[in-house]
Amino acid sequence: RNSKEVTAEFVERSLGINRAEDRLVLLHKKFTPENAVEIGNYRLAIHETGHALDHLLDTMTGLPGLGAAHRATVDALYQKDLKKAETAGVEAVFTSDRASEDVREYFAEAVEAYLTFPGSPEGEIFRTDNSHQGLKNRNGELYDYIGMVLHQDYSKAVIPPPPPRPVHDPGIPDPDSQVFWF
Repeated sequence: RNSKEVTAEFVERSLGINRAEDRLVLLHKKFTPENAVEIGNYRLAIHETGHALDHLLDTMTGLPGLGAAHRATVDALYQKDLKKAETAGVEAVFTSDRASEDVREYFAEAVEAYLTFPGSPEGEIFRTDNSHQGLKNRNGELYDYIGMVLHQDYSKAVIPPPPPRPVHDPGIPDPDSQVFWF
């Protein structure tokens, strides 16, 4: 979709959009609070940032374990969990149903889980297993991998340059060089 087709209403219906090829995450403002009550306290901003991170790590070949190795690691962990779920069930293996849908959702849900800390015994999140402790308990390997990714020291030398083509129509500010609030 071009930038004229992606309206606020379209983003709201989609909840969030990750345009990996443009390194662009779009969220409707009503879903940006830490706990988006309208959608069950789902942490949409963290989830969509997880998608963006997943796609970016695919392109980072300057650090060992990233680039093709990142994709291979996440794909292998996902396949391993799918195999486990055949006998144990999806609920026993994955931190959320969504994490079982495909490998990209698997990674984004893991990033969201790693960065989610319920504040009360009842939990303020609607998927209590999709939390820091839930991920650690259910999938130590994925937990450790997400921890490594999030705590990695990334230097400018290994970060790929911005996309070569403009992601915006003429007259719209370049999001890679400036931040603008409308």
